[in-house]
Amino acid sequence: MLESELLSNIREYLQYMENLGNLFSLRLNSGMAYLPGAGGKKYAIQLCPAGTSDLLVIADGKVYFLETKTGTEQSIAQMEFQQKVEEQGCVYKIIRDLQEVVDLFK
Repeated sequence: MLESELLSNIREYLQYMENLGNLFSLRLNSGMAYLPGAGGKKYAIQLCPAGTSDLLVIADGKVYFLETKTGTEQSIAQMEFQQKVEEQGCVYKIIRDLQEVVDLFK
C-alpha cells in the first residue's frame, strides 16, 4: 500500500470518529504553497515546518501526532519533531497500518 493510500484511509477513519464526537483531528502539511496573485505574481505561504507529522489528533485530553510510514524510515527533521513534541508531553506514533489507529482510539 502506498503511504498516500494509508493516510487517506486513516483520515477517513478519523473523520468517522470525529463525527461521533470521539476526537478532533487535523491534516498537517509542511513545506511551501504558492498562490496566484494579481498580475500573475505568485505569493509563497509557509506551511508547517519540515518534519511535522502528517496528523494531529486530540482525544481524551491528550495530543497525538501521527506519522504515516510504509517501508520508509523517519527523516532527521521528523526525528527532531518527535523529540520536541514528546518533550512537551504529547504522544508521537509512527503508523504503518490502519489497525494501529483503530486500536489507539478505541
